[in-house]
Amino acid sequence: MEKDGVEEAFDRFSNLPVPIIHRIMSFLPTTKDVTRVAVLSKTLNSVCHSYPILDFDQRSWKKIMGFDSFLDFMQKSLQHCRESNIDIEIFKLCVIDHDGKSDQRIDESICFAIEHNVKELDLRFGDYWIRSRYKVYGQLYTLPKTITTKSIVVLNLVGLAFKFEDLIPSLNLVEHLSIELCSVSSNFTISSSKLKTLELQNCKGLKTIVVDAANLQYFSHSTFTGSSEISLGDCKSLKYVKLDNTAITDDWLKNHLSKLLLLETLILKSCKILGEIDICHQKLKHLALLNCDKLVKAKIEAPNLVSFYFYNKSRFPVITLQCSSQLYADLILFGISPTNDEQFMNFKNFLGSFGHCKSLSLTLPDMELSLLEELRNGLRSPLLSLKHLRVQLFSSSRSLPELLDILLCLSPYLETMCITSKYKENFEELNLQFQNKTAGVEEDDSDFQWNSSWKHDLKKVIIYKFVANNDVQETVVNFFLENDMKVETISDLKGEKYLCSKIKQH
Repeated sequence: MEKDGVEEAFDRFSNLPVPIIHRIMSFLPTTKDVTRVAVLSKTLNSVCHSYPILDFDQRSWKKIMGFDSFLDFMQKSLQHCRESNIDIEIFKLCVIDHDGKSDQRIDESICFAIEHNVKELDLRFGDYWIRSRYKVYGQLYTLPKTITTKSIVVLNLVGLAFKFEDLIPSLNLVEHLSIELCSVSSNFTISSSKLKTLELQNCKGLKTIVVDAANLQYFSHSTFTGSSEISLGDCKSLKYVKLDNTAITDDWLKNHLSKLLLLETLILKSCKILGEIDICHQKLKHLALLNCDKLVKAKIEAPNLVSFYFYNKSRFPVITLQCSSQLYADLILFGISPTNDEQFMNFKNFLGSFGHCKSLSLTLPDMELSLLEELRNGLRSPLLSLKHLRVQLFSSSRSLPELLDILLCLSPYLETMCITSKYKENFEELNLQFQNKTAGVEEDDSDFQWNSSWKHDLKKVIIYKFVANNDVQETVVNFFLENDMKVETISDLKGEKYLCSKIKQH
């Protein structure tokens, strides 16, 4: 009876309309899995041969067959598709083990996809992770010049060698184009009304990029050498731009931002030439300045900016920030150690630029924590208006109460605080919620002692999600109680039972 039930269920699956079976097959990871389904019955075998999605990934076969066996299997599979004479929706080919020499089986498979009006073509050669990690190109496979088609809508190329001029005739309908770790001709010029997404990542030989695409919304470009020249002035619909290690100047940035009126996200990473930038944009929502070593000044006027990310190993730039009151700022402070009074003041002013954020996240080691401790002794709190603070520690010789005192002196009117540490013994995470006695103190009150104001203003703290051993929990509770604060806890972790008991005792 059990067998009859299985056969009945199987017959129902086999008798489903072909489009529905194809839809079910689309959730299978690779063509290898589709092949396994094909052997179950003649009906499914026929349906599989008309399946319009082909995904040949050598990584899935490497343990059971070598390079030649994998390509022979691909050829055999494609022969069945030829007999069905179907149009191909998606063709993916990933080859890891190759010596860069042309192989007829590979070329024929690509030509097969082209001849059958493929809409999405994805070709990947070599180990992507190793090439990206060590900035090497390795052996590149030469793309057949016969790749001329007007059916492609999505084109992804990785680890290939070709000339852009040979590819351009096939890009008439392309909406999404991604080229990574390829060896290409020096100039990339494209004019398209269809293109929506363009990624040019670490392409060998590329020097000039000129894009005229009125409907382009996403552009990302990175290089190993930082030598590319870029023109995006005619891409009026751009909403997302990411530039990594590109040779853009202050003037280039200002001129392009004045034309890209719909831009919402701008990511500038390792742009070594940028020195003094002026970003004035009404639509910009997300901004990242990452490892731009020579950046000394940034004026940012973006009323709709809601997120800002910063990371720099060499200096703290002077930042003038006019943005949304809902701004979330994420600052990664590593390897910047002021050695004189001027550099220390730059750090103070830099941190003070984010004092009016709604939420601030700081990632810092013990050395930068010493800078915060020095700021505590100043006349003014740099983060006076801050409401939400998150701190991630990588190392710290200080106790948790010492750290809390430093952070509360810098930001005395917090509503919430979260501290996490992956490397500090006996402690992983602490979340706090505060209640104040007063609405706040005016910033121009010169007689007020900022470095102790939190002790007078905070009346209650709620502790929750406190992952630490019993001794650490007790020191934190005692710290707040000794400063005349009411302490409560919301217990949702087993380890907080001890914490609750200590609070009840007090």
